[in-house]
Amino acid sequence: MSLSPFTANRRAAGYLPTLDGWRAVAIVLVLFAHASESIRNALPFLLPDDLSGLKKIGLFGVQLFFGLSGFLITSKLLEEETRNGQISLRSFYIRRCFRILPAALGFLLVVGLLSLAGVLDVGIGRWLSTLFFAANYSTSEHSWYLGHFWSLAVEEHFYFLWPAAFLVLRVRQRRLALALALAVAVAIWRMVDFKFHITASTAAEFWGRTDIQADGILWGVCVALLAADPLWRARLRRWFAPSYAWPLLCLVLLALQALPDTNWKLSFLLISVKAMSSSEIGS
Repeated sequence: MSLSPFTANRRAAGYLPTLDGWRAVAIVLVLFAHASESIRNALPFLLPDDLSGLKKIGLFGVQLFFGLSGFLITSKLLEEETRNGQISLRSFYIRRCFRILPAALGFLLVVGLLSLAGVLDVGIGRWLSTLFFAANYSTSEHSWYLGHFWSLAVEEHFYFLWPAAFLVLRVRQRRLALALALAVAVAIWRMVDFKFHITASTAAEFWGRTDIQADGILWGVCVALLAADPLWRARLRRWFAPSYAWPLLCLVLLALQALPDTNWKLSFLLISVKAMSSSEIGS
């Protein structure tokens, strides 16, 4: 059966339909975590009194998004390089702007107007830091209405830096070495900063920072670069060929996410394991 022109065009443009399904899984996990208190209040027999484990599942959804972003952006850059001989930073940033900014700016405009009207309580410092994608480093008073922008800030910082590094390095092995070194460096820095309180951030500020969460995206970059090699691509497909592979991986990740934080060293090691495993999903 032949593909429709619309479907053929999307596939030719590098559209990966599998990622839509994993985005849906990530969205459901985040929504469930945020709605867990309301669900418990409405149906107390369904959920336990302690929701800390369930709320952590929402963070897994965000980590899944990070892994998918690193994999997708790098895959598209590789495809453009193969097609045109090199990538165009100008075209990349134009595409990113039109994909993200209209919705983000529209939302911020509405929030800003409602805040000026006294309907919402959002400080100007928090609003401005969100506007300039610095929400995850801002020390301004937290706003529930803008709280979700921390993860968008992490992704935007990745968009700012990785395409330029991709263009400069040129060779796949160098790109992989950089992404791998940075992912390991972030994991080590996260443990050191947590242990010795070097930056003296609050818990909320600490866990939202790009230098604390970026390895989730970087592992996705590593998987995309590995998948570009025919030998590694064959290995990845062989590892995940069985029908039970993906459901089993998701169950293992969810189980790891729900484990209690009894030992901070083990917990931080599991953060790295979950980041690497989440990135495999994109392949």
